[in-house]
Amino acid sequence: MKAKLLDIAVCDPNHLQAYFPDDLTEFCASIEMSIGPVDGCGGDYFRATACSPSWFHNNILLPKKQHETHEQIVRAEFGRHFLFFATYDEDEIKRFVSDFIDKQSGSDWPELSGRLARYFQWEFEDYVVLKA
Repeated sequence: MKAKLLDIAVCDPNHLQAYFPDDLTEFCASIEMSIGPVDGCGGDYFRATACSPSWFHNNILLPKKQHETHEQIVRAEFGRHFLFFATYDEDEIKRFVSDFIDKQSGSDWPELSGRLARYFQWEFEDYVVLKA
């Protein structure tokens, strides 16, 4: 089974509206996607964060001081659901995501969507069906 990208938007992570950074080398954008099986109808909701390494460092690894008397400490952080790009190019982000999805396969949708969820935040991640 293969997956297809049904819809994708690269938008402002805080307002989910059109996004274009002031600095093409220091940016953070939200990627909102609908992905479904090639032979099916409809899809599931996935998302990820596209950012530059410098934005990740300056905002995640080295967060802003809460108060001027506090230390600014570099911390460790997992990078799950983050895609790193040296410069902002919306078309390149969309092309990269689409090409990645095209290369994925699985025996059925649960396996395939679970594989995609390793890279993108999936709306049904950790969803458990309760049996009566």
